[in-house]
Amino acid sequence: MKQLDFSQARTAVEVGGILSVNLRPSGPRFFIEFETRIGTAVLVRSNGKTPRPFTPQRAFETIRELGLDGGRFSLAQWRPEETELEKKARPDRAQALREAHQAKAHLDWMRDKAEASLADPAPNVGHDQVMTEAQAIIDAKRKQHAATA
Repeated sequence: MKQLDFSQARTAVEVGGILSVNLRPSGPRFFIEFETRIGTAVLVRSNGKTPRPFTPQRAFETIRELGLDGGRFSLAQWRPEETELEKKARPDRAQALREAHQAKAHLDWMRDKAEASLADPAPNVGHDQVMTEAQAIIDAKRKQHAATA
């Protein structure tokens, strides 16, 4: 069976080399096959030359994008219930995405705090003064804790 990527299929349609198109189901996906002047061809991924699977809607959209008006299809081998089986669990990617979202949320929070601080008209407090006040609070808490112990 001949293989055509999208650009080759579009060219074949433009020059009249495609006689008909057939949507062939396999599990929850469809593959696009062409009847050409020299035999049957299948639409493949341009990078790997493996048959390119489509959802039903995307298959029809692709046929339209190729410039074809219609074709044949069969639902005999279509198994939409297998869609869930086809999905691969990727806990590593899920964790990475969670961490990325948390990092973005933290960055947004920090940016908001910095913008609010810069927009605040109150006079700035020096680092030494803040550290002295913080140490005084710590010392007071230690005394309070020691007195109750």
